[in-house]
Amino acid sequence: MLRNIVHAVALAVVLMLCACSQGAVAQGIASAASGIYITPDRICRVELARYGQDHINVDLLCIGDATGMPTYSHTTVFAFAGSCIAGKGVTSVFQFSGPSPAAGFVAFDVHDLAGLHVRVAPDASTLYNGGGQPQVWPMLRPITSGAPYTCAPAAQPRFRVFGR
Repeated sequence: MLRNIVHAVALAVVLMLCACSQGAVAQGIASAASGIYITPDRICRVELARYGQDHINVDLLCIGDATGMPTYSHTTVFAFAGSCIAGKGVTSVFQFSGPSPAAGFVAFDVHDLAGLHVRVAPDASTLYNGGGQPQVWPMLRPITSGAPYTCAPAAQPRFRVFGR
């Protein structure tokens, strides 16, 4: 009986830890993800910068390995009240522009120690529906964001009741 209780408590602790780690991932991608990345077919400079309280500038500049042709994206994303890229309610799909009309789209999913986890597709609807070719872009070197931000939840206001 005692062993079953110990197992149940251990299982509950593991589930809580998993839930906490999932919450950390779901918060989004902070400006610390700004850097130079190596992709399967190009090298990319990614800069994420806060733009006012409710927006984030996403700047991508990539050079194709074989062609040397640039693709780029400068997008200002609505990110209400300090939300982050790939966080709840914030877009993470960006269109590449450049000399080729078939430059495609990229979706930023997660940034971790392995690099920037993305999906690429020729159209945005594939990415919005969870599809696309998954890739991990390892960071070659970090760069400093022009307006750094974090994805930590906002601090809760503290109220003091005087006389208690």
